[in-house]
Amino acid sequence: MKTVKEYKKRIDKLRSKIIKIQSKCLHDRGEYSYGSNTGNYDPSCDSYWVDFKCHDCLETMMYYSDSDSNDDNYRKYSNDSKYKRIER
Repeated sequence: MKTVKEYKKRIDKLRSKIIKIQSKCLHDRGEYSYGSNTGNYDPSCDSYWVDFKCHDCLETMMYYSDSDSNDDNYRKYSNDSKYKRIER
C-alpha cells in the first residue's frame, strides 16, 4: 500500500514537469476574457484587466491594463497574423 509521502513525491515530480512545459510554451492559442471594476465613487480607483488561459499548456495569467497597456506580455513572441485571439 502506498503512503501519502509516496503520492506527494509523485505529485511534486508531475508539478515540476508541468512548470517546465508551461515555461517553454509560446501561448499562441488561448482564450481572453476582459474584466473591470468600475462605477466607484473615485474614478481613479476603477480597474481593468484581461484573464488569459492558454489552450496548449493550461497556464492562466492576469494582466492589468495600467501595467500592461501595450499587450507585450500576452505572447512570448511577436504578434503573427496566422495566430488569432479567441475571446469569450
